[in-house]
Amino acid sequence: MALFIRPNSRQIPSSIEYTGDKYYHDLMYAYLQTISLPGRDGVRYVTSADVKFTKLGAALGIHRNTAKKYFEELVEIQLLDKVGTKWELSFVGEGYAYLVPNDILEMLVETGMNHIVSVYVFFCVLSYGQDNIEYALNAVKSFIGIGTDTYSNSYIVTNALDKLQELGLLEHIEFRTQENGQWKSQKIVRKVKNER
Repeated sequence: MALFIRPNSRQIPSSIEYTGDKYYHDLMYAYLQTISLPGRDGVRYVTSADVKFTKLGAALGIHRNTAKKYFEELVEIQLLDKVGTKWELSFVGEGYAYLVPNDILEMLVETGMNHIVSVYVFFCVLSYGQDNIEYALNAVKSFIGIGTDTYSNSYIVTNALDKLQELGLLEHIEFRTQENGQWKSQKIVRKVKNER
């Protein structure tokens, strides 16, 4: 099944320039996109009333101080910009963002899992128009900005994949094959969907 642009979609960074940045918090950014309103020139914004850190923290299941830190870090990497009484969600440009339907973003935010939005976007971009895509775990880890020199953090990606499969947004499998007497692990995403 090919992915397609659905009405009421939101721009989510799809470039490692953003997703791999330690200051990028995909759940915070995705939540802000879900509550944003359309503004001038197609730029979306949230009102100052929406940017109450206690309220943001409660929505994401994090402490208000953590919500404040995440929000300020999004400002620092220029994904948010204060314009009058509004906070604009910066347009990152073609090739740097993927359009995710708002209902999918809401579903991903509800999981409360760090990096799940970025993992989903990684596979949407990787598999665009294709099924049965083989991938390397380190490529996903690099995309979301976690260390690739250890296996101790691989659970972040595998947990996100399991949750995405549980939500019906992708199908993935992992199996081992033997080649020249060596066992090789293969990871394949069979299908990615952008509709419920």
